[in-house]
This record gives sequence, structure tokens and C-alpha cells, in this order.
Amino acid sequence: MNMREYDETELPEEPLYATNFKMKLERQTPRSAFNTFVFCIIAAGPLAVVTVLAYQFHMFGDGSGVRFFKAVFLAPPVEEFAKIATPLIILSRYPWRWLSGSQLVFACVFSGLVFAAIENLLYLFVYVENPSARMVVWRWTVCVSVHAVCSALAGCGLLRVWRNTHKTFARPDALPAAPWFVAAVVIHGVYNAAATWI
Repeated sequence: MNMREYDETELPEEPLYATNFKMKLERQTPRSAFNTFVFCIIAAGPLAVVTVLAYQFHMFGDGSGVRFFKAVFLAPPVEEFAKIATPLIILSRYPWRWLSGSQLVFACVFSGLVFAAIENLLYLFVYVENPSARMVVWRWTVCVSVHAVCSALAGCGLLRVWRNTHKTFARPDALPAAPWFVAAVVIHGVYNAAATWI
């Protein structure tokens, strides 16, 4: 058809975003998907450092009541968001980079594990002088498990977004992930409250 004969009132069969999505999805390879996965895990490290340092800075000089409030109500949403920030950004901006939903969930879990490991190193070697053996075991077992479980929950929320996006080829809508993220924050907050009380 001649360009001049094209009726501008006619709409294309598929939206431009969907067409672009499908085209880029076809170009993805297992290697590029693996690189995305590794990038998310590596990015969790700096995010953990920044989050923990900022949290400790704001904790300094506060009373016990303020510390408890921050540990239970402030730290959980900040940390849970930091752990899934990179997978979420990639899902929002480049959803075709995730070839499978399980890859996305595992990226969140491993990001949570890296986050927990770096947080533990900072606490045990920087913030706490001469930590007891009991505290070391606690941080490397219970704390790591809580971070992994919460990241898995948040990852399940992103999985819902991924499924909707890959089914409709529409722009990602993060709203379906909200309940899962809230559940992760609540569990983290309950754990922090129990740990603080203990």
C-alpha cells in the first residue's frame, strides 16, 4: 500500500508496545536471561550496604521507643523494597528480559540471600563488638531464612505481574504484586518485633 493511500484513522492490528515486546522477546536467549539474573544478584549487594548504613545512621542517638518503631515499621518496607528493586525495575522497563517466571522469583530469593549475607557481615564485624556465638548462628540461620522467605513472597507478587504482562503483552502493572509485598513487610516486621523483644 502506498503511504499516501494509508488511512490515518485506521489503527494497527496490535499496539506498538505489544509488537515491540514480542520482537524483543524473540531476540532473548538463555544467556541474556542468565545475565539479567546475575545482574540482579550483584545489585543486591550495594543496595544492602546503602540500606543498612542509612538505617544505622538514623538509629544513632534515638531512644529505645524510636528504635523499636524504626525496626518494626520503617526497616521492613525499606529492606523488602531494596531486595526486589532491581528485578522490579527490569520487569517494569524491560519485561521481555525475564524468559520465565521462576527465573524472576529465584532472582528475588537470591537477591534476598545476598542482602542478608552483607547485612550480617556489617552487623557482626562493624556494628556489634565481639558478637556471641549464639548471635552469629542466629544471624546466619534465622535472619537469612526470614530474608529469603520474605523475598520469595515479594517475588511471587512480581510473578503475577510477569504472567499478566507475558499473557497480554501490555505494559507491566505492579498493582497485583502489592498484596504479596505487604505480606513480606508484615512478616519482616513481626520478626523484627519478636527479635527486639527477645
